[in-house]
Amino acid sequence: MQHTLILGRPSSGKTTKAIEIFQTYTNGLFFTQEQSEEYLIKKIEIELKDFIFDDCNSSDKIIQKINMIIKKIDFIVVDYLQLFNDFNIPKLIQFLDTRDIKLVLVSYIDKDNNIRSIYWYDGFKDLFDKIIIV
Repeated sequence: MQHTLILGRPSSGKTTKAIEIFQTYTNGLFFTQEQSEEYLIKKIEIELKDFIFDDCNSSDKIIQKINMIIKKIDFIVVDYLQLFNDFNIPKLIQFLDTRDIKLVLVSYIDKDNNIRSIYWYDGFKDLFDKIIIV
């Protein structure tokens, strides 16, 4: 399964890059604590997608939401890591892998290109097949 990590400084285009990836698929979910529904609807012009805003702020809530959806989901976007509570990335990736769902995870990096997050640990980047720095 190909999972993508998008890293960038504030206002560097992280969400825009995630939207570009989002638009290449047909059945996806966009979980965000960063952008408003109005902003994303203006940016994403494909009507076949599901949008989930602000109500899923942890990996467990995202998993619960996906389990409630009947149709096939090809991928999810999580925008962005530092704004989510109690986020267990290995658990989420393991769940997604059992359902062949790709993950696009957006994360802030500091001026030294470090992720400042309680979720960061050695081996974190190894969970992702592709890392994009914007």
